[in-house]
Amino acid sequence: MLTPNSVEILRALDKNEFKRFGDFIKSPYFNSVEILGKIYDETAKVYPDFENPRLSYEKISKKIYPGKKFNEQTIRNLYSKFGNLLKKFVAVENIMNDEDTINLNMVDGISKKKLFESSNKLIDKFRKGKIESKIFSVWDLYFFFRIEHQYYHNLVLLHKQNSKEFFKSMNDKTENLIAFFLKAFFMFREAQSILKKLYIDYDDSQFTSFFSLAFNSEYFFNQPEIENHKYVTYLKTHYLINKYQDTDISEEEFDELFVMYKSNAKGFTKIDKITFSNSLDTLVLNKLIPKDKKFYNHLFELAKFYCELKIYPDDKLAPFETLQFRNYFTVALLLKEYSWAEKFVREYTNYLKPELRENELNYSMAILSFKNRKFEDSLDYFNKMKITDIMEKMNVRIYTLMNYIELKAYESALSQVAALKQFSKENKEIPHLKVDSLKNSIRFFDEIVKAEANEKKISRQVYDGALSIRFFFQKQYIMEKMEELLE
Repeated sequence: MLTPNSVEILRALDKNEFKRFGDFIKSPYFNSVEILGKIYDETAKVYPDFENPRLSYEKISKKIYPGKKFNEQTIRNLYSKFGNLLKKFVAVENIMNDEDTINLNMVDGISKKKLFESSNKLIDKFRKGKIESKIFSVWDLYFFFRIEHQYYHNLVLLHKQNSKEFFKSMNDKTENLIAFFLKAFFMFREAQSILKKLYIDYDDSQFTSFFSLAFNSEYFFNQPEIENHKYVTYLKTHYLINKYQDTDISEEEFDELFVMYKSNAKGFTKIDKITFSNSLDTLVLNKLIPKDKKFYNHLFELAKFYCELKIYPDDKLAPFETLQFRNYFTVALLLKEYSWAEKFVREYTNYLKPELRENELNYSMAILSFKNRKFEDSLDYFNKMKITDIMEKMNVRIYTLMNYIELKAYESALSQVAALKQFSKENKEIPHLKVDSLKNSIRFFDEIVKAEANEKKISRQVYDGALSIRFFFQKQYIMEKMEELLE
């Protein structure tokens, strides 16, 4: 049989890739063992069942060596060569899909043929294309360094060391090396900072810790002589995000950082746009909103700017993160930006993981319908959901109850209160920290429903009791209803 590794790789190929692998293995440029093409033909017959008995050593031997004595080791050796070619195919496909890698190898290969002027002319062309696109991802910076180093190397071999062109090339390649390093360094430091917060056993190595202490980023980025350099604002954005993850941040500092990002974001890669947006969201959520609820406005501005960047649709990107989707949707609801929220939901649910899209659309539209006082629509959307997450189960039950209250369907509301009580007692999945919050909400909902159903008032004592509790589900809604019903 094919080796487990070969089977794993073959299964990862789509139909078009598998067909191209056939062209690859039958090309004399890549493969001199013609019989391997016949093995490919046999695997194609059983596609995608690459563990089919037809590919056993004995059966494959009869197919490719009819009439010859079976030798298991021969087939094992052929399967090994087949697997090696399969790995080379994956490598070649990867290179062919990476324009930068092709271009780097092109100028290097031409230089190795001692065609140094031709190599440098190509570098000029590739360099201009990159500069015009204003892209500064970590691999773009690596490409700039590599290509400038090749240009410098060609000038050395052309004996032009005492020229302005050579001096500029030396500076350019050094600057690109520094930019590449700092970009990667700040990315890794950010990841390390997150790991420290998540895992108590994780700590930096002494090597990275001492380097971080030794390199004075504040001094470097605040030198007026370099403030207009093409990389400085981009790298400073990385640095400040790193800095504020581990220190406090004021409103003015955040505003400066956000303006810096907005001024340059359109020239960033989509991956950078996503990364920077997530980092800024985290700063607002973790550092600013706990200080003052006014910073919800900052998160909403981030959400609007994210949408303006038009990152999606893009099949090359990972799906839009559900957490980010809900953060943006929730902040729009909190600020009563319902029109924006609906537009956002109807567009961005299409960019979530396919299996989440329909449920997230129904969930979001149900909540939005409730906020817009379309209570029947809200119930209809909730009824379309397939609920598995425990928090969603709680929220859907609570919103269903609130819809019944607003529709004055008090019998259904009382029944829903009873169902919630039962749910809170029996469900063992409810997070421990949420149990009391849920029980308090149920208790106050019970008071509201009974008061409205019987046209009675709620006592000041009950209202004050609810007000004194720091948090429970739908506290704002419950307090507003109680205020309407106060004695």
